[in-house]
Amino acid sequence: MRFGLLGPLTVHDGATALRVTSPKGRLLLGALLLRANRPVSADALRSELWGERPPPTATASLHNHVARLRRLLGPDGEDRLASTPAGYVLRVRPGELDADVFTAHLRRARAARLRQEWDTVGQETSAALSLWRGQPLADLPALAGADPQIHHLTEARMQALEWRFDADLHRGRHDGLVPELAHWSADQPLREAFHRQLMLALHRTDRRAEALDVYRRLRRALVDQLGVEPGPAIRQAHRDILADSAEPQPEPGVPSAPPVPAQLPADLVDFTGRGGQVEQVRALLTGRAGGGGAVVVSAVSGTGGIGKTALAVHAAHGLVEEFPDGQLYVDLRGVSPSPPTSAEVLARFLRDLGVPEDAVPPGEDARAARFRTLTAGRRLLLVLDNARDAAQVRPLLPGDGRCGVLVTSRRRLPGLAGAAHLHLDVLDDGDALAFFGAVVGPARAAAEPEATAAVLACCAGLPLAIRIAAARLAGRSSWPVSALAERLADERRRLDELRVDDIAVRASFQVGYTSLPAPSCGADPSRAFRLLGLVQVPDLGLYAAAALLGLPPDDAEQTLELLVDACLLDSPSPGRYRLHDLLRVYAAERAAEEEDAEERREAVRRMARWCLGTLTAADEILLPRFGRPGMPPADPDHPPLRFDSFDQALRWCESELATLLGAARAAAAHGLHELAWLLAALAWRRYMANGRYEEWHAVNEIGMSSALHLGDPVAQTHLLNSRGALAWRTGRYDEAEQSLTAKLDIHRRLGDVTGEMVALGNLAVISEHRGRYTQSREQSRHALRLARSAGDRTTEGNALNNIGICEDRLGNHREALTQHHASLAIWRELGHGAGEAMALANVGAVHLHLREYDEALVHLREALPIARAAASRVNEAEILSDLGRTMIGLDRPEEARLHLTEALGCWQALDRPEAQEVGALLDALDAPAEHSGD
Repeated sequence: MRFGLLGPLTVHDGATALRVTSPKGRLLLGALLLRANRPVSADALRSELWGERPPPTATASLHNHVARLRRLLGPDGEDRLASTPAGYVLRVRPGELDADVFTAHLRRARAARLRQEWDTVGQETSAALSLWRGQPLADLPALAGADPQIHHLTEARMQALEWRFDADLHRGRHDGLVPELAHWSADQPLREAFHRQLMLALHRTDRRAEALDVYRRLRRALVDQLGVEPGPAIRQAHRDILADSAEPQPEPGVPSAPPVPAQLPADLVDFTGRGGQVEQVRALLTGRAGGGGAVVVSAVSGTGGIGKTALAVHAAHGLVEEFPDGQLYVDLRGVSPSPPTSAEVLARFLRDLGVPEDAVPPGEDARAARFRTLTAGRRLLLVLDNARDAAQVRPLLPGDGRCGVLVTSRRRLPGLAGAAHLHLDVLDDGDALAFFGAVVGPARAAAEPEATAAVLACCAGLPLAIRIAAARLAGRSSWPVSALAERLADERRRLDELRVDDIAVRASFQVGYTSLPAPSCGADPSRAFRLLGLVQVPDLGLYAAAALLGLPPDDAEQTLELLVDACLLDSPSPGRYRLHDLLRVYAAERAAEEEDAEERREAVRRMARWCLGTLTAADEILLPRFGRPGMPPADPDHPPLRFDSFDQALRWCESELATLLGAARAAAAHGLHELAWLLAALAWRRYMANGRYEEWHAVNEIGMSSALHLGDPVAQTHLLNSRGALAWRTGRYDEAEQSLTAKLDIHRRLGDVTGEMVALGNLAVISEHRGRYTQSREQSRHALRLARSAGDRTTEGNALNNIGICEDRLGNHREALTQHHASLAIWRELGHGAGEAMALANVGAVHLHLREYDEALVHLREALPIARAAASRVNEAEILSDLGRTMIGLDRPEEARLHLTEALGCWQALDRPEAQEVGALLDALDAPAEHSGD
């Protein structure tokens, strides 16, 4: 195969040009070729093909275009265009892509240029430039105008031209260069190299006045447009021409042939992933470097073990062609007790650039000035690894925008003016698996997929941890992966296991922890870090964190931000904080060693009480008439949040479900059982409404264990109710019936009529779902009588709803409508949005069963916004599904498809089996459109 990017897109199978006729197919092929042999995510491809707002059919259409492209690529199309967990990869072999061949020629030209082998430089650059047929992907302006790889290729073409002209000038072939150089100088009016070469060619053909005029025009353009003077190389050429010298003379004090340092550490052969970040760094440094102006600085930050140095070195190796005057590297040892001073680093840089030892000036300022002089006009790349802070970096920056600087640090460097900041996060699942497989071998990783997944889960995406785990296995060929998974499963031993030779995760974390600043004005970042390890949550809001730390919110925020700056804590959004899983294990270790048991227990108590108080305030708005257990008084030092509206309370609950689970788990672990069961008893309806069944199960089991520990029967009824509801929602009807029967028995034993009727109503729901409609109706009628005698309107509304469902199932549709309308009246009287939406949806469902589609449509459309406002996710999915069926009945397939597609997304998000039924309906609707085009 032959693929062409260096002009209009072309594909050849060796002899025949293959045509990609679909515009979207050409865009897809172009986007994949620009990242050949690298995975491109489906999201990125959808954006390339359809822009920022792809249509709902974009995913299916993308699959179709991929299938067509595979067919075009011939018998091995499946292997050529492969699907991976990280996206699609177009595999291109050596010599098949013109851009790769061009780059190989340029690489050989650069090596020959360093050896001053000008004949080879001329041959290689001429071969490289002969591959160009115009602007890259000239027929795909959507890609050509936006993709950074296009800019990289265009800049590389300019570099090849410069080197070819240099080769011709060195070989005395200046006679025929003037017209070509005049063209490129006009095309690139601020590119000094072309103007310098044109000046030399004119001078050497006895056109001295024209050569000097070229310099005057360039200088005027630079001063007028950029406010800068020409660089030293072209100034020297100007002086040579004024002196009528055929060959340039070295500038006093500058070595005649300055060394070309190549100090980058070796690249990692198994570097995996980080494609987006590597490309971001390269695009930044190739997109702005080389054009004068401000120096380009990319600052990469992240916690210990996140892979900052590996990424910087890997990205730098890919930039060697862009910085032909050399690459300087230094480890600034920013977290060591005695890092090198900027003056010491500058002295080393000056020596590396050819300044004799006795000519290195004394003092940081003088050395920095000399360094800026030496780097002016040169295209150097500096990699400043492991910086302490911005103050250590600033004196090391060149003053010329032709240079690029790549800085890594365990601290964010906001004080580095003008820098582009990249904060590294953990590897995603696909990259983590690929990295692990690259070290242990793909076959070994694939042989035990579950064990491999367990190991990677324990490593939590931290590259250092993955490398250590993989290295341990690589050095123990007889170990199954499951053996290491078992050893890592125990959190108490995990950091002990993540050690190989002299590399250890714990040691990496310890460096950052011991480097934290001392306590100041009540802010103790070390203690804050320790206490954060007591609670296992994905992230934590400011007010919950303040309660945990025992600080006012303002002081807590100041302390947490210190941890963020030290890259021991992330802030995914304002007011929220996230601790990496392995850092949390380390923080818990430090808390166990440096905080006594009562201090740890009190910190958890503060947070659990705050969560319970705020959840109660939200629940009083979301479910104002539902019974709640008695709550302890709020902590006056950490008062709970208050809410002004339903939406505000709902948003807080939805954002804090994981926090509530973490608080309940921490409370139980620290013996605070009276808080653990209350959190579970109050929170479970929020998990149910959002379809978060795994978390619901976890919080319920924590609560039940604490209720049994306390021997509290009332607490047990609340948790049995939750357990039964969860079993019902997940189709485990026997277990649901057992739990609710146990709840009913406790209420009858205690003489609690209210609890009895609630249990009866819930048992009726189970019977209905098991198809026992007559039994369910009788249970509901019993609950209805108890509710009316007790004046409990909420239970009455629920009982009427279930009676209506049973009548509908038994074929008594008109009686079902009567019961549902009675239920609807109660919910409207109570102002209960979720109940109103449920009743309206049930009325619509009955009309749907009667094939009264217009009536069904009216009630379902009225129900949908109410269900959404009440955040009743399951009800919303049911309504959307019935709306789709109604539209099918009305023969309105496009509207049916829209509703069913939205319903499918809801059911899939809830991980419910209803998704299969809705998917089948969509397949039936979409079958005729299988062979549609773009």
